[in-house]
Amino acid sequence: MLDLSVLNEAQKRAVMHPGGPAMVLAGPGSGKTFLIVNRIRYLIEHQKVSPDAILVITFTKAAALSMERRFMESTGGQYPEVWFGTFHSFFFYLLKTYSLYHNDSLITQKEKIHYLKEIFAEMNLLWDESAHFEELLKENHGQNWEVQNCPEGMSAETVNEIKKRFAEKMFQDKKLDFDDMAVLCHDLLQKNQALLQSLREKYKYILIDEYQDINEPQERVVRLLAAPCNEIMVVGDDDQSIYGFRGSVPEIMKNFPLQYPETKTYYLEQNYRSKAQIVETSVAVIAENKNRFLKKLYAKEEGGEVHCLGFREKGQEYEYIKKRITELAKTGSLSDMAVIARSNRDLEPIYLFLQKAGIPCLRREKGISIFEHFVVKDLLGCIAFSIGKRERAPESWRKMGGNENLRKILAAQTPFTAIHFLCKKVGYEKYLRSQAIKLKEQTAQDEKLNEWQELIIVLKEHAKNYKSLSIWLEEVEEYVRMQQEKKKNEGLEQDEAAVNLMTLHAAKGLEFSYVCLPDVNEGNIPGKQCRSKEEIEEERRILYVGMTRAKKALDILYLTGTLEYPRLPSRFLNPILKRENESYSASSTSSSNSTLSKNSSKASATASYSSSSSI
Repeated sequence: MLDLSVLNEAQKRAVMHPGGPAMVLAGPGSGKTFLIVNRIRYLIEHQKVSPDAILVITFTKAAALSMERRFMESTGGQYPEVWFGTFHSFFFYLLKTYSLYHNDSLITQKEKIHYLKEIFAEMNLLWDESAHFEELLKENHGQNWEVQNCPEGMSAETVNEIKKRFAEKMFQDKKLDFDDMAVLCHDLLQKNQALLQSLREKYKYILIDEYQDINEPQERVVRLLAAPCNEIMVVGDDDQSIYGFRGSVPEIMKNFPLQYPETKTYYLEQNYRSKAQIVETSVAVIAENKNRFLKKLYAKEEGGEVHCLGFREKGQEYEYIKKRITELAKTGSLSDMAVIARSNRDLEPIYLFLQKAGIPCLRREKGISIFEHFVVKDLLGCIAFSIGKRERAPESWRKMGGNENLRKILAAQTPFTAIHFLCKKVGYEKYLRSQAIKLKEQTAQDEKLNEWQELIIVLKEHAKNYKSLSIWLEEVEEYVRMQQEKKKNEGLEQDEAAVNLMTLHAAKGLEFSYVCLPDVNEGNIPGKQCRSKEEIEEERRILYVGMTRAKKALDILYLTGTLEYPRLPSRFLNPILKRENESYSASSTSSSNSTLSKNSSKASATASYSSSSSI
C-alpha cells in the first residue's frame, strides 16, 4: 500500500489531488517522476481507479520506459494494465487500429533520403553526400524546416520548393512523419464520435509528463480525449520549455488554467538535485524572463560550487576544462561529469583537445563535423595541395590567384601559421567576403562571415598542437575516418568511464556532479539569429536547463576574445557578474579561484563562489 509519509508536503498535496484538472509546476530536480508514480498508485490504491483506465504520456521512449519501470518496481508489478507511452506511440496506435495506416506507413530515414535525391534530380540541384541531408531532415521534419540548417548557398525559395515536393511524395505514398500524427488523430476523432466516446470511457484519467514540451496539435487531441470529465494532471516546468522549433511554447502551459477553468495548481519548489549555490545562480538567470510562472525554488542541500570565468582564447578555455576535469577526477568519476555546449560544432574541438590530453570522452549525439564544412575543407585542401598530398588545387585556391611561389611558402609553414598565411597573405578571408556578398541582406552576410571566422579560429586551435603539415593532415584524415565508422554503429561505443559531451538540448532530463558550460557568449547563446523577445527568452531557458544539470559544481565559461576578434559574454550572465551584494565576489582574480584564474582574461570579470565539496 502507498506510504504517503515518503512524500514532502508539496508532493503529498499533488498526489492526493481530489479530482478534476490539475497542473503541477515542478522545478528542476523536484521529483516529478516520483510524484507521477505515486499519483498513479494513489488513484489505484486509494481512489480505487481501475489500472487500465489510466493513460500516462511523456515525450521520449526512454522517459516512458523509465517511468514504467519505476512504477512496476514500486508496486511489485501488480498493475501492468496502466498504459505508459509517448505521444507518438499512442497516436500511431490509434491510426493503425482505427484508420488505414500500418507499420510500414511510418517513413524511415532511408526513405526520406530517397525522396530528397529524387527531388534534387528533378530540380537539377547538385547532391553532395558530404552535406549530411540526414541531419537536415532530423532537425526539420514535418512542418519545421529551418532555412539556416540547409546546405550552403541554398535559398529560402529553393528550400520551400523542396519541402512542397517532399510533402507531395509522402502523400502519394501514404507515408507518415511524426509531426503528421497529431493532426491526423485529431481529424480521426472529430469525424468518428463513436471512437472518441469509446476512448473517453476507456482512458478516464490522463497524466502527462514534461507538459511544457507539448505543441498545439498534441494539445488539441488531449483536450478532445479529456472532455467532459477533464480528469487530467499535467506535470512540467515552463522554465524548461526549449523546443520552440517544434511548436512547443510556454503559452500552452500558461493557458492550461484557461482551457480548464477548474484547474488546481501545485508547486514543487524544493530541488533535491543541485546544491544551494547552483540553485540560486540558475534562479537569478531565469528570473530575467518575463513570460513565466513565478516560483520560489530552493535547494535541499547547502553549499555547492559555481564559477563564471572569461578567457581570451579558446585554447585557454580548453586548458581550463582539462585541468578542472583532471582535478575533480581525483575524487570522482569521469562518467559523472559533463561538458554541455550550445551545438555539436562547439563540442568537436573540445572532444579533440581532451582526447589528445588522454581524457576519455563520450559524445552522446551525432553531428556534422567541422571537418566537413566547406571553409575547413578549403583550408585543408589548399594545405594538402601545397605539400603534394592533392594533385589538383581547390577552386578557392585558383580564385584567390594562388601561384607556385605562394604554394612553396605555404608548404614551409607549420599548421597554425599555414592557416594564418592562407587567410591573410593568400587572401582566403577576402575570398570568403566575396562569397558572403552573394547573400542578399547585410545582416545575413555578417552572420555568415562571423560563423566562418569562428570555424577558422577553431581550426587554428587544433593546428597549434602540431609542427608538421603532413602529420597534421594525416591525423585529421584518421579522425574523420574514425568518426564515419562510428556513425555506422549505432549506440554508445565505449564502456569505460568517460566525460560526457552533449548539447544543451540533449542534456535535458540528465544530471551530473560536475557540469561545464563553455562558450557562453553573445552570438552563441543567444544565437545571432535570435531577434524577438520570445526567441531570447527561449535561449535563456536553454541555458537554464544546462545550469540545472549540475549537482555539486558548475563552471560557466565565456570568451573575451582578442583585439582582432573581440567577444562579449552572454547577456544572460549579467545577473551573475553583477551580483556584488550577494555571496559572489567580482574581480579579475578571485581568491576562491586563485589556482584557476591564471587562465582567465584580465579584461574580464570573474564571478565565483565555492563551498567545500568533493565530487
